[in-house]
Amino acid sequence: MKKVLKNIIDHIIDFLALLAAGMIIFVMLSVGVDVVMRYFLNRPMLWVGEITEYCLLFITFAATAWVLKKEGHVVMDILVVRLNKKRQSFLNTSTSILGAFISLIIAFFSAKVTWDFFRSGAYESSVLEPPKYILYIIIPVGSFFLFIQFIRRVFMYASVWKESRSK
Repeated sequence: MKKVLKNIIDHIIDFLALLAAGMIIFVMLSVGVDVVMRYFLNRPMLWVGEITEYCLLFITFAATAWVLKKEGHVVMDILVVRLNKKRQSFLNTSTSILGAFISLIIAFFSAKVTWDFFRSGAYESSVLEPPKYILYIIIPVGSFFLFIQFIRRVFMYASVWKESRSK
């Protein structure tokens, strides 16, 4: 059961990263086409700027758990690499606990706000006027999977720390 749940979570995280990659490609192509349309044909596509803003929000929260899973986030490790393995794993465990806590807080409060947008039927004041909950739903979803990935890191680094303590 544990392995099945791990695989499901991994598939969801990978799907969200793939969605983010697709959005990056879409943004790149649509902005390029908009530049050509605006400056060479004098026919700007008004929706491109707005959709790009929404995509950037989605890309950020959809990909963050995958980047953490691949240990791809920017790390200030100038001091950490000078520590022994035991201290490194303790520090990584501690920062992962903090990251999990912050991610859970963001997931909880953003879910609350998103739910309020859904219940009230609020719309974004813009050209396209999309429902706000559709725009903001990725924040609690992405933050929740980031929380899960941080919890995984806690167990991984805690086991390394425990192993290094016994030596």
